[in-house]
Amino acid sequence: MFSSAAYPSEPDLRVGLVPLNQFTLMPFTCMVECLRHAADRLDFSRQIYCQWSLLSKDKMPIRASCGFEILPTEIFNPKAKFDYLIVFAGLMPAALMAPPETRAFLQQMHAEGTPLVGVDTGVMLLAQLGLLDARDCATHFHHKTDLEENFPAVRPVLDQPFIDHGDVITCPGGARALDLILHLVGKHCGKARAQKAMRQLMVDPKHISSTSAHMPYASLTDCGDWRVEKAVALMEEHVSSPLQVSELAGLMGISSRNLTRAFQEQAGESPAAVFRNIRLASGHWLLLNTNRSIAQIAYECGFADSAHFSRWFHKTYSLPPNEFRQSRKRLGQIDG
Repeated sequence: MFSSAAYPSEPDLRVGLVPLNQFTLMPFTCMVECLRHAADRLDFSRQIYCQWSLLSKDKMPIRASCGFEILPTEIFNPKAKFDYLIVFAGLMPAALMAPPETRAFLQQMHAEGTPLVGVDTGVMLLAQLGLLDARDCATHFHHKTDLEENFPAVRPVLDQPFIDHGDVITCPGGARALDLILHLVGKHCGKARAQKAMRQLMVDPKHISSTSAHMPYASLTDCGDWRVEKAVALMEEHVSSPLQVSELAGLMGISSRNLTRAFQEQAGESPAAVFRNIRLASGHWLLLNTNRSIAQIAYECGFADSAHFSRWFHKTYSLPPNEFRQSRKRLGQIDG
C-alpha cells in the first residue's frame, strides 16, 4: 500500500477538454486514456499526476460525429486554472459554428495566458479566432482545402503530428493526438509517466517525444518583438552560464533599459525574472528525467549553489527539489 502523503498535493498537468458538436471520438479517446493511465499508479484512474475536466457552456450532452453523446463535468469558468485547453472538432461546417460562449471563453483564457490546442478541425476554431494567422498549422490532409479556403492567412502543414507555437498548438487528429498528449505528459510529468501510459495502452515507445525541458515562455520566441525573441533564444543557449541583462543587451546592440521595456510589454516581467524561470524549468525537467544530484542540476542550470537553486525552486514549484523528485519521478518509475 502507498501512503497518500507520498503523492503530490497538486497535479503536474491540468487539462480542460472542450469538444464541439460533431467532434471525432478517436483523438478525444486517445488523449483521455493517455491522461488516465499517466495520472495514477497501477490502474486506479485517480487524477493525481494529471487532472482533466470536460468543459462546455452548459451541462447538455455533446454529440460526437459517430452519434455517441458525452456529458460535460464542468461549465466554463474563466477563473479555473489549466495548463492547456484542448478543442476537439470533427465534421465541417460544425467546427466553424461554435457557440458564442465557447469562443468568448477560449479568447479570454488565451488572453490570460492559457495555451489553446486545436485537434482535428478544432484548428478551424483557433483560426477563426485569429490565432493562426501567418502561422504553420498541423492539418489533416482531408481538411487542407477547407483551411485554405476559409483561412488563407494560415499555412497548413500535413507531415507533422503537432506544431507547438507556445500559446497555440495544432494537431491533425486521429492517432496523432496520442503523439501530442504523450509529448505534453512527458514535458510536465516526466518520461516515467508517459512511459507508464504507453505500456498500459500498448503503444510503441517511439511515440515518446519529450527530450527537452518544458520552456514556460515558448510564446515569447514568436511574439513579434525581435528584441524579446532574440533575448529568449540567447537565454536558452546560456542556461548553464547565465548572462546579466546588460550582457544580453550588449550582444543585441541595444540598451538594458530598451530590453527591459520590451520584456515588460511582452511578458509583464523583467528579463532577469524570465531568465530565472527558464533555468528553473530546465531544473524541473532534469529532476523528473535524470538521476543527477541537486548540486549538479543547480550547476547545470546556472545557480550559484544548491541552496540558491532549492530556494527558488521551492518558491516556484511549492516543494523543495528533493521532495519534488520523490513525489514525482521516483514513485513514477516503480509504477506498474
